[in-house]
Amino acid sequence: MALSPTRSASRLPHLGLLCLVVGAAPTHASAQEDFTWGLSGYIQPRYTQTDPDDDSFTGSFGVRRARVTLRGEAHEDFAYLLQIDFAGSSARMVDGWIARRFSPLFTLTAGQAKAPFGRQQLISDSGLQFVDRGILDPRFNPARQPGVWVSGGIADAQLTYSAGIFNGEGINLANDDKDFMRVARVMWTPLGSYAMEESALDFPDSPRLALGAAVLSTTVGTTSPYDALRIGGEAAFKMEGFSAVAEYVQERLTAGTTQVDTHGWYGQAGYVIPQGYEVAVRYSTIVPDAHVAANYDQKERGVGISRYFEGHAMKLQADLLKIDSASQAFSIAQLRVQLQLAL
Repeated sequence: MALSPTRSASRLPHLGLLCLVVGAAPTHASAQEDFTWGLSGYIQPRYTQTDPDDDSFTGSFGVRRARVTLRGEAHEDFAYLLQIDFAGSSARMVDGWIARRFSPLFTLTAGQAKAPFGRQQLISDSGLQFVDRGILDPRFNPARQPGVWVSGGIADAQLTYSAGIFNGEGINLANDDKDFMRVARVMWTPLGSYAMEESALDFPDSPRLALGAAVLSTTVGTTSPYDALRIGGEAAFKMEGFSAVAEYVQERLTAGTTQVDTHGWYGQAGYVIPQGYEVAVRYSTIVPDAHVAANYDQKERGVGISRYFEGHAMKLQADLLKIDSASQAFSIAQLRVQLQLAL
């Protein structure tokens, strides 16, 4: 049988500038005692040049993301978020949820958000060290899903968790069977808080460490379903201008008596100098024990350069990647240049 793998919100001073982005004036602004809201957003114009080893060539300009986020609190214990992406041929909701905080240890949330698996996926697109995520992300991470989940933290949030059930079919898609995707993740930051963003732009004068683990279980397909189990681990470290992160994922696909195991990992490191420049490197690899359908080996090597004008809020990035596959006999060189402005 063939197996197929599948900002903190800115407040009212930014409303006028944001209206220029979305093309309309605000009709209402509220900061009542029992209801608050704030707007934020970011835009990413990008140039991508791809040069496969077959002597063909493509170059293209585009807007990778153009997102506006509305978030706030209501009646003390409720929080909400709505994020719309205007890039592409039509606008779409990417995030939308309502959360009820019962205690620091327990928050219940329903709606659509990123399923808690994979550190690089959970980091916002606006907080990345490279122009975009590596090859492990589209292969193993479920990304945004409708569902319901719980989260919380202990020891001043040095140990946090999240766990939930999701449709498992993708963004804005209904479940196509009776089975749900189940995901759980824990993270430990023993040396103090560690923001969910890449690079060491805060220049901590003492070490910071984040360790995490996650598990995902789902059933894929309806006519010839198979079970997928993924286990992941992560480690991130930073001090002064140096940062490093690594993730490992092991996946087992099962259909009847057929099993396919796949291992993937990446390592990434960078150094920021006080003048606001950073150089980063990344190596990624995906190795299945059987090459079936889209489950083939991949390797990624890359270097990235960033110029931070206002941290992640305003930056210019460029990276050069080499992606290849021995089993598929392809090799691609890719250059990307991206400007980001976040409000």
